[in-house]
Amino acid sequence: MKKIAHLQQLPHATIIGLIILLTTGASLALLSIPARAQSSKGTRATTLNNFPNSTIISSDIITNTTWDLAHSPYLVQADITVNPTVTLTVEPGVQVIFDQYDSLDVQGTLSAAGSATQPITFTASSQTPGWWSGVQIEGADASHINSGSALSYVTIAYSGYSNDDLDLYYAHATISHSHFNYSNTDGIYGGSGGVADISDSSFSHNANYAVYFYDGSVNPSLARLSASGNGTNGVAFGSGTLSGAHTWAYSGIPYYVSGDLTVAPSASLTVDPGVEVRFEEYQGLDAQGTLSAAGTATQPITLTASSQTPGWWSGIQVEGTAEQPNVNSRFDHVTIEYAGYGSASLEVDYGQVSVTNSILRNSVTDGLYTSPSAGASTIENSQITGILGYGVNNANDAVTLLADKNWWGSSQGPTLG
Repeated sequence: MKKIAHLQQLPHATIIGLIILLTTGASLALLSIPARAQSSKGTRATTLNNFPNSTIISSDIITNTTWDLAHSPYLVQADITVNPTVTLTVEPGVQVIFDQYDSLDVQGTLSAAGSATQPITFTASSQTPGWWSGVQIEGADASHINSGSALSYVTIAYSGYSNDDLDLYYAHATISHSHFNYSNTDGIYGGSGGVADISDSSFSHNANYAVYFYDGSVNPSLARLSASGNGTNGVAFGSGTLSGAHTWAYSGIPYYVSGDLTVAPSASLTVDPGVEVRFEEYQGLDAQGTLSAAGTATQPITLTASSQTPGWWSGIQVEGTAEQPNVNSRFDHVTIEYAGYGSASLEVDYGQVSVTNSILRNSVTDGLYTSPSAGASTIENSQITGILGYGVNNANDAVTLLADKNWWGSSQGPTLG
């Protein structure tokens, strides 16, 4: 071993037993140690035997520290905190092994920059999902976001005992060329104020979501992701209100909406070509600001349900106010399907929308509903099929809704109501 754990960190009963052993000369066979202490000691001894040349980490990191390749692997045998203002640097090729239940809590900065030929690994002393508690990066509160931590060419695996592979609270991290595997929960979890910009990374065999942002108001940058064998192979957003300019970029895996999302007035949400958004049961998207979903013929956008069941989710609502109508939202080469729980697939109130080259289908209510206070919307060159209510329902007799060159599921055209 390269470093011995501090004596004072052993269980109290074990220390007493050692003192008795040293002062009385009693044989080990006669030494009485409580069963819990025996179990703990036996677990540690077994772990040390499995990693005989490791560097033991058993106390918090209170000054800037580097875990270098020369002293790798590092065996973590406690819940370790990186103190605020302190940086932990992990060099390329380093392996960090966590004993059962243990974790790394970064209140300062984590800099883990591996390489394609020398990746960094944070893993468990036993290849068992949920064995250890993962890496957590956290700030103090919404006014003190912990930013600056970066992981590249990093693998985090077999965590999820009490957290996820990587947890973020009031923190903003940058992640690239990394892998998150075999968590007993999510691959990456963003709690309150937690967000990560993630690129060129993969997620496999995590029990829940590949990535889950509980705070749906965050605005991550996501690109070139892959996911397989997870409970849900996607990036999920919880409830939240989006302010400013948000973009859901094509990332390679679907987005999931697990809570109601609102685009705030004067805010915007842009959905890029090729994106698929799957809404969990009863959830929906309320655009009080501008929603721009412009796909292409080769890269359409799909707004769908997490289960292919008509009426599964609430649909899209575009709404403004009498003083400030919402008039700039548009949908081009977009499919909206399996909606209708409590509202239409696409509903407009105090506003108007433009729908072109799109598909509205499999709703248990209306396809497009414009309320008595809505303006003059348009739907053209689109398909409207499998709708149990009206394909298009204009409830405002004072305006004309343009519905031209659409396919209504019948060569006879729509039935007028």
